[in-house]
Amino acid sequence: MEDNRETNQKQKSGTLYLISSPIGNNKDFTFRASDVLQKVDLVLGEEMKITAQHLYQLRLDKPIDALNEHNEAEKVPEIIALLKEGKNIALMPDDGTPVVADPGFQLVRACINEDITISPIPGASSILSALICSGFTTNQFLYAGFLSRTDDERRKQITFLAHEPRTVIVMDTPYRMKLLLKSLADVIPDRNAYIGMNLTLSSETHQRGTFAELYEKFKDHKMKVEYVIVFEGAKHELKTFPIASESGGRKVFNIRHSSSEREGRQFRPRTSGRSEGDRRRDNREGGDQKVFGTRHGYSDRDSSRSRNPRPITRFKGGEGEDSKMQFKKADESSRRSSSERRG
Repeated sequence: MEDNRETNQKQKSGTLYLISSPIGNNKDFTFRASDVLQKVDLVLGEEMKITAQHLYQLRLDKPIDALNEHNEAEKVPEIIALLKEGKNIALMPDDGTPVVADPGFQLVRACINEDITISPIPGASSILSALICSGFTTNQFLYAGFLSRTDDERRKQITFLAHEPRTVIVMDTPYRMKLLLKSLADVIPDRNAYIGMNLTLSSETHQRGTFAELYEKFKDHKMKVEYVIVFEGAKHELKTFPIASESGGRKVFNIRHSSSEREGRQFRPRTSGRSEGDRRRDNREGGDQKVFGTRHGYSDRDSSRSRNPRPITRFKGGEGEDSKMQFKKADESSRRSSSERRG
């Protein structure tokens, strides 16, 4: 009976739609986003003026309300109540993918706790747009989000990221671009990087080079552009993991990381991402703008390899028929010993 009541409650509740908006070019609104926005009862946005402009672009007239980092905590109960009444609500950021370095995380968590349906309506993403244009490996990547505003903390974060073998993506506000480039050039001057500026707009530009070269190029420019920075992962980063030996001692098992596909296939760690955050993971709880350390980019294929790793320990003799025979002999020996004990 209890399960039936929960099912009926979920059927009566509305749906929270997470709708991606254009990152610059209004033509990037998807057909599906337009269809869903026509049907919802309320549209939530960061700034009501921008939300109204998005709806005007789609020739839609819908009730709108603000959900931002300043009022999300107090707004969530009100929105949950509307959803429980059967209202369908859309959460649409000013630009890009909702919840990723944007308000909405607390609302999503509340919907999950209340068993309210959440449906993603994907679209434009500045993170993925920059990644695919960077020319760096996309098999595995890490979205580090917005780095610290303070110089010392930002440099510590960059020093940590300098050892990351995967492709790294970072962002910041337009007016801190040169400060971020200066920190990157000081810590990892020779690292190959890409900067996507004003992506999807007619003024879109793609800048490539080392961080030292990029900083030298823009240090004297007065620029206010939206941008995403992508840089190459560390190559041949050697990490050691202690493992127990058969004699009870400790051996060191070396795993060599590389951004190349050949060596990348040798070791694919299982890590989960949250918060496209995933950041994001993000763990942007409480409206914290820091989304440093989120991990993304693992395909189902990669995960299956991690779930079924090749055994590290083998009988002497290598692989092939000889190795199979040693497994067979060991099994027969074990059976004889067991039979003798029972006898």
